[in-house]
Amino acid sequence: MVEMNVYSGAMAFGGLLSLADIILTWNLARIVEKVRIGREKLSWLILLGGLITAIGFIPPVLSEEGQLIVWALILGPVLIGYVLSESGLVRTTLEMLLQVAVVVFSLVFKGGDYLATAQIFSAVSVILLMNAVAFYINSPSRVSWISRAAAWLFAFFILLNAWKHGTIYLSCLYLFSQLLWLYALVKLHFVARQRLPRNAQEGL
Repeated sequence: MVEMNVYSGAMAFGGLLSLADIILTWNLARIVEKVRIGREKLSWLILLGGLITAIGFIPPVLSEEGQLIVWALILGPVLIGYVLSESGLVRTTLEMLLQVAVVVFSLVFKGGDYLATAQIFSAVSVILLMNAVAFYINSPSRVSWISRAAAWLFAFFILLNAWKHGTIYLSCLYLFSQLLWLYALVKLHFVARQRLPRNAQEGL
């Protein structure tokens, strides 16, 4: 019982970190979009898709029956994938596809539950956002490496957590991946301050 309480607390904190990471990724997309086309156009969809994605990591919400939650969790990564593709923040790589494959493979341990399937879409959203930082053309190599490590740690967390749900050590893996992502995003914001025009940084 104590272990599950610690696990739930760690996951809740990790969810808050994920939300902060999503907001920072949206802010970067907003800045890049403003520089490239002179105005914000699609970046708000990243925030919307990210907030929908966050639902996938809130156990009380997922315990509710209903198709609406499932469709919301599917819509989140669709929005994120579309915007990242249009903005040029991310491109499809073999590494990213392998990470997605690891996440999808976790369904083997879930028995095809429809809510578990919906959660996979949320996990894929996070993988896409992490790769936006890892493979963005202006990311320094160290920031890119840290983001790639975060994406792999998160992918393996999803897989291992599906295999043995509720283990404290696995929740630590989740927290570590989110902290690495947060660190990379903060560093990239400093890079943006140095490299991008000042009028694009007003929102930082």
